[in-house]
Amino acid sequence: MTKGKTLSFVAIIAGIMLMSFIHGNEKKAVSKDFKKKFALVPLGYVSVNGERAQVGDFFICRTEVSNTDYNAFLADVKLSGNRQLMDLVQPDTKQWEVICSNKALVTRYHTQKIYADYPVVNVSYEAAVEYCKWLTEKTNKESSGNVTYEFRLPTRAEWIRAAEGNIHNVAYSWGGPEAYNSKGELLCQCNRTTAHKGLFDMMTYTCPTVSYEANSIGLYNMNGNVAEMISEKGIAVGGSWASKDSEVKNESTMSYQAPSPLIGFRPLVVVTGN
Repeated sequence: MTKGKTLSFVAIIAGIMLMSFIHGNEKKAVSKDFKKKFALVPLGYVSVNGERAQVGDFFICRTEVSNTDYNAFLADVKLSGNRQLMDLVQPDTKQWEVICSNKALVTRYHTQKIYADYPVVNVSYEAAVEYCKWLTEKTNKESSGNVTYEFRLPTRAEWIRAAEGNIHNVAYSWGGPEAYNSKGELLCQCNRTTAHKGLFDMMTYTCPTVSYEANSIGLYNMNGNVAEMISEKGIAVGGSWASKDSEVKNESTMSYQAPSPLIGFRPLVVVTGN
């Protein structure tokens, strides 16, 4: 169940019509469509491993990168004829069999329409970096005015800052100390070890990128669903659909060495110019 279909990056980029706003001391311009897909994370402080750090303002994708988004990237790579790059960025769908016995996910998850708005998984760190490079080049090529966009994976501090939104020093992105509400229903897609079944509990694995409630700045699934890669290779944050509810906090981390059905990503973007 979703609250609307995830917009593809291609559709957003194609329709850019600029409007300006004041962002810190610098005037920057982005489109209404851009702001539907990306949320502004204001300048602020976060605590990482007990240490306070200042994080500059930036935009970040409101959702995890979906199969639709990633397949648009794959289509462009295929058209380029770069076979080496295509091999690098192709999802390793067989990783589903490492986690579970649902072989249908191997053949359907990345290509079938029913999973179009689900988060892309089974991609490598290098593939996520290449996706961000592609999106940077494509967006800057198709935008107008003097605005430039730089997409990349967030640092851990930046990711935590985004997860907290307008509510600071909280365990979960919705601002509460627990992973479930007063009815005992889980507030994110994770392992149901201590909470009762709720709205999305019929979903065994991932759920759509627009699911549950967004945090205070409009970001979905910052906790659970898929753990998200950050700029530090081998570290994913926020926990996954297989994590216990105590392991999907804003400061939760997990390590990885290869593509996994548990891990996806969401790009951060720095906007400059006016």
